[in-house]
Amino acid sequence: FNAYYTGGVKGLDIDFNMDGYWGASFQNQRTLEHRTEVAGADSERTITNDNTVKNHLLAARLILAHPLWKGKVSFGGEFSTNDRSDIYLNKEGIVGDADMRIQENLASAFLEYSLAVGKLHAAAGLRYEFLKSDYYEYGIKSDEQSRTYHNVFPSLSVSYPIKGLNLNINYAKGIDRPHYHLLRSNITYVNKYYCETGNPYLSPSFWNRVELAASYKWISFVINYSYIKDMMIMSCSLFSESNPYVTLRSYKNMDHGSVLFSSLTLAPTIGFWSPKLDVMARKQWFIAGTPSGPENFGRLRLILNFDNSFRLPWNFRLDIDGSYISAGDDNNFRYGDCWQFDFSVYKGFLEDRLSIQLQGEDMFRTGRPEWRLYCDRYVQTVSEENRRTIRLTLRYKLNPSESKYRGTGAGRSQRYRM
Repeated sequence: FNAYYTGGVKGLDIDFNMDGYWGASFQNQRTLEHRTEVAGADSERTITNDNTVKNHLLAARLILAHPLWKGKVSFGGEFSTNDRSDIYLNKEGIVGDADMRIQENLASAFLEYSLAVGKLHAAAGLRYEFLKSDYYEYGIKSDEQSRTYHNVFPSLSVSYPIKGLNLNINYAKGIDRPHYHLLRSNITYVNKYYCETGNPYLSPSFWNRVELAASYKWISFVINYSYIKDMMIMSCSLFSESNPYVTLRSYKNMDHGSVLFSSLTLAPTIGFWSPKLDVMARKQWFIAGTPSGPENFGRLRLILNFDNSFRLPWNFRLDIDGSYISAGDDNNFRYGDCWQFDFSVYKGFLEDRLSIQLQGEDMFRTGRPEWRLYCDRYVQTVSEENRRTIRLTLRYKLNPSESKYRGTGAGRSQRYRM
C-alpha cells in the first residue's frame, strides 16, 4: 500500500510518504538427473528442492522545505523496518536444509541546500544512515552475522547553461547493500557438478562518483568515474574436499575497483522518423584471481543501441531496433560479443482504447553471449541458448485514466534488495 501527504504551512513545504509491502514466493523444483557413465552402468536420481521466501516492509519518509536566502533548504528523515525469512529443504539430503531470517531497521536523516544565482544552479547535501541488521538461523540469533552500520554520504551538484549547452557536474558518495538473496546460508543444488549459495558475511560496497553531463538540443553526453570499496563479486570454491569435481558458486568482497563509463545519445526527430543512437563504453580497473594467478580484467566493453520509431498513417507505428555489445570484462566475468535485432508493429483503434501489437525479439538468435567466470581455482564457461520470441498483444482499455497517486515513495532501496 502507498499513502502520501503534500501541503504547506506558512512557507514550509511538507512531503510525507508511507509504503507497506508484503510478498511471498514458493519455489518447488523436481529434477530428474540421468547420467551416462563412460564405464559402468547408467544411473538416475531425483532431486527435490523446496524454497519459501517471505518479505515484509514498512517505510516512511518526511521531507520539509523552506526558502532560505537565494535558495531553499530541505531536511527530513526516513525509516524502514524489514523482515525476511528464507526456508530451504532438500529431502534427499544431497545438500543441507536451511532456515534463515533477517530483521533490519534503517533510519536516516538528510539535509540539502540548493540555490540559483543567475544561470548558476548549485546544491549540496548530506545524508546520515543507521542500519541494524539481525541475522537468525533456526530462530537463534547469530551475533557474528548480525551487523550495525553508521554511514555519512555527501553530495554536490553544479549546473550552468552556455549558449544552449547545459553543463552539470556532480559528486556523490553512496552505498550498495547486498540483496537479501546474496546473504542466504542455504546451498541450492543445480546439478551434479554445480551448486550455489549466498554469503551471510558479505559486506556492502561503498562508492565515490564524479560525473560530467552535457546536453544540447537532441544531443546528450555523460561521463563518470566511480571508485568502489569492498566490491561484491562472484566466487567459486570446492563443495567438499572429498569431491573436487563439484563447484560451489557464491559471493565475496574484493578490496576495491574502479569504473569509467561514458555515454553519447543522439535523438533527433525527422518528420515521421524518430531515431535514437546510444553509444556507451565501460572500462574497469580490476584485478581478479585466476588459476594462473592474479590477472587484470580491464578490457573495454562497447555498447551500441540504434532504435528507430516510425509514425505511420492510420495510427500505425513501426519500431525497428538493433543493438551490439562487444566482448569485454565486467568484474571477474569475461564476455564474448553479441548482437540483437527486434521489431514491433503497433496499430491503435478507437482513440487507442483498442490496440494490437506484434513484437519480435532477438529475431536472428544472436542476443546471448558466451561468458566465463574466473575464480582462484576455477574457470566456469557458460553458453546460453539463444531464443527468438514472437509476441502478439491485444489490449482494450475499459476505463483509461492517469494514475491519481502523486507520492514519491519510501523505502525504495530496501524494497529493491528483496
